[in-house]
Amino acid sequence: MSALDVGVSVWGLDVSERAMRILQLTSSLPLSPTGSSAPFILHIGRALAARGHEVHLVAPFHPGLQWGEQEGNLHLHFFKYAPLRRWHIWGYGQSLQSDVRLKPGVFFLLPSVAVSAARSLRRLMAGGSPPFDILHAHWLLPNGPIAAIANSARLPMIVSLHGSDMYVAGKAALYRRAARFALTRAAAVVGCSEDLTTRARRILPDGRIYHTLPYGVDAETFRPSQEQAGSVSILAAGRLVEKKGFEYLLRAMSLLKRKDLRLLIAGEGDLRNKLEELRAELRLGDRVELLGNLAQPAMLERYRSCSIFALPSVHDSGGNVDGLPNVLLEAMSSGMAVVASRVGGVPAVIRDGENGLLVEERRPEQLAAAIDSVAGAASLRQSLASSARKTILEGLTWAHYAQRFETILEGARRPC
Repeated sequence: MSALDVGVSVWGLDVSERAMRILQLTSSLPLSPTGSSAPFILHIGRALAARGHEVHLVAPFHPGLQWGEQEGNLHLHFFKYAPLRRWHIWGYGQSLQSDVRLKPGVFFLLPSVAVSAARSLRRLMAGGSPPFDILHAHWLLPNGPIAAIANSARLPMIVSLHGSDMYVAGKAALYRRAARFALTRAAAVVGCSEDLTTRARRILPDGRIYHTLPYGVDAETFRPSQEQAGSVSILAAGRLVEKKGFEYLLRAMSLLKRKDLRLLIAGEGDLRNKLEELRAELRLGDRVELLGNLAQPAMLERYRSCSIFALPSVHDSGGNVDGLPNVLLEAMSSGMAVVASRVGGVPAVIRDGENGLLVEERRPEQLAAAIDSVAGAASLRQSLASSARKTILEGLTWAHYAQRFETILEGARRPC
């Protein structure tokens, strides 16, 4: 009988009575309690900690960090890898240019980052009492190989695939070998979408270790507004990079039958100037507003004040694609009507015509038609929004995620 077979009930979910000590390595997390960089990393750690596990999260130092060392059962450890504060530019969404290549100068930091991260992991393993049960690497590259090399305690290793790591793994033979090195040493590999786990299987075809587990969302924080929106407006959110597909959303705006609809895009990135130029070229004027990065309180306000959420994600020119954007789950939980591209992990949570509308990627005319249909029918908006919220509550909260992830951890910990 496993630890999951004997438990207590919390919010209707079984909680393991046998707590684990989990050591995690990440390249990113929110810099502050209201930050927007990889929020799922903290949510995963917190959700596991809430189930009684002791979680130690190791991450690179950043000058903008606003965290203490402990939050309940979640312990945070930040390692430095450069002599000057301003040289700490690794991770936190700042390493990649347009989300497809390392920025100049960042590549040369990788050896120092790898050595410093491995040293931090080994120090914690050596001083752990009782010993750690699991080593968990967020992102196959670069953290999978780093964790595998640092694993002096020979802990069962879990690797989580989040999106850009699988794109990088397919870019060059060297990266593919590094990815295979980590995968061969993993007891389990968890992708947030079937697309990501399929890509990993192409590198190491071992079906026993792969699991697909969609992210969760905090349904208490992201909940519908009690007040009906006064007018219909569209919200989109994400980094301004090619795979987010905002170009096609702007083109869809120019095709809408309803010219009174406004689009708000939250996020920042390398393509901002190009999007501003396209907005001018399409003569969209103040119908499209680029809001820049928004802290969580401001995002909550946008989720509750807008009626439609658009997710126009695409496979970019290099094949990079989102796994399962957290903003999609946040919008669903907030009671928004969703129009999204049929890519990555989106079809796993959006059932076309039931809890959202799906369109083919790079098809602005389909985006426009879907948005027009939702904007023009209040009953359809309400039906899609209600079903989206129900989908979240029935299986896509962080509590659900932690319960399922815990089962994977227990399976990895048990000897074959």
